[in-house]
Amino acid sequence: MKKPKTNVFGLVAFAVALLCIPLLMGGYTTNEFETSEETALWSVKDNLVGGWAYTVEGAPEGYHKGFLLIVNQDGDYKVQVQTAGATMQGQNVSVKKNTITFDLSVEGDMVKVALTADGSKISGTSTASDGVYQIKGVKSLSAG
Repeated sequence: MKKPKTNVFGLVAFAVALLCIPLLMGGYTTNEFETSEETALWSVKDNLVGGWAYTVEGAPEGYHKGFLLIVNQDGDYKVQVQTAGATMQGQNVSVKKNTITFDLSVEGDMVKVALTADGSKISGTSTASDGVYQIKGVKSLSAG
């Protein structure tokens, strides 16, 4: 019986990610992106951009797995993290090659996240006041 819940969760996460893309795009319409060659939401050469299903080893219930959405608009990266009970926006986002770092405010605690993409896998750490947690994920929503 657990298998249908997993499939439903994946479908819901995918649908929520698709619905959140316009929010991350800052209110642009699809036509504006199609007509502007200078504006690029998805960069084909960018390994980080896309949707990532992830797990966090040892994290509290509700934060131990989720969905990470990374977009790139003209070199300006935006990050959204979706967990079972919350949707959070990344702050202070920085990218160097295939590594992205950002901060998340989680229940009043500032969590620093550092992730590196390697093909369809992503891994790294989240550092909170109560310790350092290992993150692993796989790309589940590609840019192109």
